[in-house]
Amino acid sequence: MHTKLAATIFSILFLSACGGGGGSTPTSPTTPTTPTPPTAPTNRAPTINSMNFAPAFGIAQLTQFSFNASASDPDGDGVTYSWDVGGNGFTGSSGTITFSGGGNGVATLTVSDGKGGTVSDTRTFVVGSATGTWSGSGVQLGSFTMVLTQSGAAVTGTYNDALFGAGRIDPAQPGAINGAGRIEMRMKQGNFTDFTFRGDMDQSGRRITGQIYGSGFNGQAFTMTKQ
Repeated sequence: MHTKLAATIFSILFLSACGGGGGSTPTSPTTPTTPTPPTAPTNRAPTINSMNFAPAFGIAQLTQFSFNASASDPDGDGVTYSWDVGGNGFTGSSGTITFSGGGNGVATLTVSDGKGGTVSDTRTFVVGSATGTWSGSGVQLGSFTMVLTQSGAAVTGTYNDALFGAGRIDPAQPGAINGAGRIEMRMKQGNFTDFTFRGDMDQSGRRITGQIYGSGFNGQAFTMTKQ
C-alpha cells in the first residue's frame, strides 16, 4: 500500500516537472500587418462646356473672326486654354484674328488642368480671297480668264475673254470686294468696250456667280472658279 502511494506521488511530481498534465502549447507571436497607404485619387480631364468660332466664312483682310470658349474641371482644378487657329497660336478663353490670305482652316482648342488632363475640340472655317487665277464663262460672253490681286477691299487685275480679247480692271476705278464676298469689277478692253461684273463669292471661297452689265449686257449670268 505504501509502495503504490509513493509511486503515485512520484508520477504526479514527474509530470508537473515536465510540463505534462494536459496544459496548452504556447503559440508563436503574430507578425504585425503593414497598413496599406491610401490610393491617390485619379485625375479627371476637364470638360469643354462651349466652343464658338465665327463666322464660318469670311474674306481675307476684311473679316474679323472671333473665337471663345468656356470649360470646367470635375476635380476643381484651374484650367488653361490653348488655341491653334489656322496655324496661329493663342492663349486665353477668347480672341480675334483677321487673315491676310485665303484658304480652308481649322480652329483647335485644347484645355488643360495642369495635371496631365486635357481635352480638345475643333471647328472648320473658310477664308475667301479674290487674289488668284479665275476661269469662267458667261451667257453671250463665252469663256474668260481673270488674274486678280486683292489689297484690302480693292481688286485689280487682268482679263481675257473669247469674245473681246485682252483687257483689265479699269485702273481709274479699281474693283471692290466686301466682307460678305460681294464683288464688283469694271472691265476695260481697248478704248471702247466697257462692262461690269457684279457677283457674290460662295462659302467655298472658290466660286463667284453673278451678272454682267454694260456694252450690250443687261444682267446676263456668269460663273467663275478659282484655279
